[in-house]
Amino acid sequence: MNKYLAVLMAAIGLVASGLTTATAGVVMTETETMVSGAPAGQSQQPRTRTMMIEGNKQKTIVDGGRAIITDLDKGITLVIDPAQKSYFERPFPPPNMMGHAAGSIGMHVSEFTKTGKTRTVSGYTCEDYNGSGKFPMGDFTVVSCVSTKAPGAAEFSKFQKTMMDKLKDTQLAMPANPPDGIPLVQDTSTKVSVMNMPNLSPEAAEQLKKQFANHPPIVTKIEVTKVEERKIAASEFEVPAGYTKHEPMMGHPSVGGPGGHMMGGGKQSPGDGSGSSGDAPLTVAPPEAKP
Repeated sequence: MNKYLAVLMAAIGLVASGLTTATAGVVMTETETMVSGAPAGQSQQPRTRTMMIEGNKQKTIVDGGRAIITDLDKGITLVIDPAQKSYFERPFPPPNMMGHAAGSIGMHVSEFTKTGKTRTVSGYTCEDYNGSGKFPMGDFTVVSCVSTKAPGAAEFSKFQKTMMDKLKDTQLAMPANPPDGIPLVQDTSTKVSVMNMPNLSPEAAEQLKKQFANHPPIVTKIEVTKVEERKIAASEFEVPAGYTKHEPMMGHPSVGGPGGHMMGGGKQSPGDGSGSSGDAPLTVAPPEAKP
């Protein structure tokens, strides 16, 4: 009898283990480095961020602890500032031109082309894809090494596809053939143009135009340094108790990437109207608006 009981308990354990794996999320740590083309006066120090995805929720934690949470089921993005114990909320998909700052860089690529080259990054095999597209700040090209072998690749792909479905009716053009898997490395070259940047005053636009006249492309590299599949606590996707809600200031948003942080070292406040979800590498903080 004890023999059969042991077999039964082992079978129950396997089932429970399978259920746990099926509901696990993915947690990634990424480092973003500006390789070349940094605008004058802007830092080239690497930046680190952590991204968590489980189900239809994503949380990105950038340097300094600032967090951006997107809940696709509720249709909201929360931008949380632990230093100020405050947060603000915006609809998702974001309205108007802000849709161009949503999602990962892969959502801004018009079409991917598989190169046939493979690499090993953080211990996992990935395949190179070439792509190009447009950001509000300019045109870009990217080589993205995508892995279906990394932990949480299926969970990541499912979230990305759900997000793209939510964005399909916005001004953002969806890629025709996004590859499945996690992009472990993204090498991006961006030629800055101020023509498509929303919410810039004529003075700020003119300053940027002068700053980037004949400027070489800005080259950035995003690399995943750690990725794991695990259950994520529901509280990670909630506003901490005691935080104060503010309304976003829409007059002068900082220009950052869909990763919600700027390579230029500019500081974003919880009420600046910036912040989004994803991991696109962007680079430039516009000139400060004059009072």
